[in-house]
Amino acid sequence: MLRSLLRPAALVIAATLALAACQSAPPRPAARQISFADAAPISFDVATIEVVQQFQPPQVQPNVDHLAPVPPSDAIRRWANERLRAMGGSGTLRVIIKDASIVETGLPPTTGLRGAFTTDQSERYDGKLAVDLVVDQPSRRFQGYTGAAVARTISVPENISLQGRDDALFAMVERMMTELNAKLEEGVYGNLAAVTLR
Repeated sequence: MLRSLLRPAALVIAATLALAACQSAPPRPAARQISFADAAPISFDVATIEVVQQFQPPQVQPNVDHLAPVPPSDAIRRWANERLRAMGGSGTLRVIIKDASIVETGLPPTTGLRGAFTTDQSERYDGKLAVDLVVDQPSRRFQGYTGAAVARTISVPENISLQGRDDALFAMVERMMTELNAKLEEGVYGNLAAVTLR
């Protein structure tokens, strides 16, 4: 009798588990990007644009640039792809990534009784971006250069979540890229105006 009562219950449990297994996992949130696609492209009288990665991410502590939701090197490459256009028949524009680092430094906690009631800032992040734009246009007998560098520092509290840390790093890279974009654009129309097309 007990066995006959348990069999329908076991079937219900098995069916429930099978149904749960058939359901797809919830979709992962789309990866965040830092985009300049809405900004007007800058056209150059060159045939090719090359991105040169001089900065090689160490991918070990204290460098954490590779752990950011958008690594700074990736953000610079996307900026170059979205903002710069090669519209000439000869010549080269090189986008040289000289620095794209984020360095983590642990901060000392508050000690003693006060420390028990204090939420400390536990890590500091120092971000740096440095990019050179170098144009070689033989048909115009032109060689020119402009560059820009930006830096930003943030700190995070000891009780921050992993998502909160990701958000802080994303915001830092986004702000640095906004500043870098403005400085490079100003430099282009100042130092490289002879090879830009409007």
